[in-house]
Amino acid sequence: MTNQQADFILSSREHLALFERSLLSLEKAPTGEDSQLLIDNALRSVHSLKGDAGFLGYASIRDLAHSMENILDDYRERKTSPSSSTIEALL
Repeated sequence: MTNQQADFILSSREHLALFERSLLSLEKAPTGEDSQLLIDNALRSVHSLKGDAGFLGYASIRDLAHSMENILDDYRERKTSPSSSTIEALL
């Protein structure tokens, strides 16, 4: 394993931990001011993961993260509301 791969794994775990915490909290309180912060945190985490994966040529991870980002963007722009089934799928 290269240093870049090891760094990617380490940073991905951190991003995914924040992503998971944000989504689990969002599932409990899907509306209100706090929900916007949780959506932003989740979006930032998946965006960072997408960028790191793209930089290293991990196209499948990048593409999946991009799709997840689109769903979270719809939440942020209030085009859709977070549902338990969608949050479960994202997790």
